[in-house]
Amino acid sequence: MHSKWPSFSNIHKVALDPALFGTEFSFGEKIDGSNLGIEVNVATQEATLHGRNTILSYNFSQPTSVKYGNAGSLGVLPVTMKEFALKFCEHMNLEQAVIYGEAYRHGKQKHASFHPFGYKVGETVHGLTRS
Repeated sequence: MHSKWPSFSNIHKVALDPALFGTEFSFGEKIDGSNLGIEVNVATQEATLHGRNTILSYNFSQPTSVKYGNAGSLGVLPVTMKEFALKFCEHMNLEQAVIYGEAYRHGKQKHASFHPFGYKVGETVHGLTRS
């Protein structure tokens, strides 16, 4: 079942509100929702891609390049996402999780890259930070 990453209003939509002038803000790197995620089960090695609002159809046993919104061509990115998610779950001793992040293609890059920033186990959401 698909579940969206908790979302916040985009700052460009709220910062222009006159009621906010003179207000002090603190910003993180990611201030709105995820555009791509992956759910994995370590025991079965199964994975499901989560788009912004839906489950995406992707056959991991026969990977093909697919286009995804503004991220453009994902290439074999879903396969790499699955490998990362499974290793992450094993490292964290989790049976399954949904890893949320941003698929992004900069400029003339041929394929998009994935930038994970959070994960969900059951109904509990956790952030990821660099160390």
